[in-house]
Amino acid sequence: MRTLLYLVEEPGRKAQLVQIDENVLINSRWLPTGHYQVEIKHKLPGGVRFHDGIKPAYDEEQLLHDLEQKGFFSARPFTVRRLYDPSCDACTATLYVSFCRVYGLDPVGLFRQAYPSAPGAPFIDPPFPLLERLAQWEGISMPMVWGRTNFHHLLRRAQATTTTRHLPHPDTHWQASAMTPPSELSRRGKLPY
Repeated sequence: MRTLLYLVEEPGRKAQLVQIDENVLINSRWLPTGHYQVEIKHKLPGGVRFHDGIKPAYDEEQLLHDLEQKGFFSARPFTVRRLYDPSCDACTATLYVSFCRVYGLDPVGLFRQAYPSAPGAPFIDPPFPLLERLAQWEGISMPMVWGRTNFHHLLRRAQATTTTRHLPHPDTHWQASAMTPPSELSRRGKLPY
């Protein structure tokens, strides 16, 4: 059951998300150096096993081997209060979108403000609907209420994402680090506090 869930092929750019079977996903992005940046997840009871890295070639057998030898387990369901690890990008993005919906904010607009494209380069919108599907596949528990405490936990997730992942590339790391500072949102009257 090999299924292509997402594919971008344009001059100088290639990214794909492949579901190997019902429990294994591989996200890859071709780099101009000729290498691949990959993430692989294996869904297990209570969480996912995760591995990522830069590889000289896209070799699914080698990726599965690396996952077993070098990967780590990350518990699910993911919650807004859980500590960040690199396997949490889709869940963090989904929490971000949920927060934006509750407060009537535009998640893509905020992302564009935080990560403007280079002059002359097209902007690539994060595929938030796909990320939400991935988070559901992994296991996520949404907050019942998006109050101050959960908002601050989300900010910590987003800050950890940016610190750990550096600047995201929209083809592979669609995380929710595009947060406008809470003081700015409060100033605009978008938050109740």
